[in-house]
Amino acid sequence: MSTFANNLYTHPLPKNTKILSKDKEVGLLVCNGNHCDYRASMMLSTKLSKNYILAYYKSASVPTADKNIDKDDVKVTVEILNQRDKLGNLIFKIEIFDDGYPAGFDLRCN
Repeated sequence: MSTFANNLYTHPLPKNTKILSKDKEVGLLVCNGNHCDYRASMMLSTKLSKNYILAYYKSASVPTADKNIDKDDVKVTVEILNQRDKLGNLIFKIEIFDDGYPAGFDLRCN
């Protein structure tokens, strides 16, 4: 999980952007069944415009949770929040999500 999350955490940030928080989780996050899903996200603050942020991340992607499985890279998604920080900076969230891996004996995924 840490390697997958670090793919997002080490992705270059746009200029004038600060990290507010980081989050990651693994488990049965969508649907039901015997599989593992992986999610990592960061809350960010920036002086840049909404359009600049959306354009910056439009084609951003990172490697999958398991590099040994033949899957396309995972797209970085952006959620612009209707919030501003104390300085009036735009707050937004970026996230990566990868799903459908065999659970094996991992109880978080059953």
